[in-house]
Amino acid sequence: MSGTVSLTTLLEKYLLKEDIQNVNRSLGIRVSGTKPELIRLLLSETDGSPKGTLRLFNKPILQDICRKLGLSTSGTKEQII
Repeated sequence: MSGTVSLTTLLEKYLLKEDIQNVNRSLGIRVSGTKPELIRLLLSETDGSPKGTLRLFNKPILQDICRKLGLSTSGTKEQII
């Protein structure tokens, strides 16, 4: 997925704010603010790599992103990432 769009664009365009809030909550970081603010916080708390960041989301969310991008949704979580 990361070769198709930038990580920031992928998070902004293909994830719900709620999904980002859930990951931020699990990391113990702020969950209030605009979606772009939450994405910046998330990326500042991770290594910022697509694989490292996408691993924080569950498989159904990753499969939904793949569907929206017209990519295969089958395989393990690692294969989907």
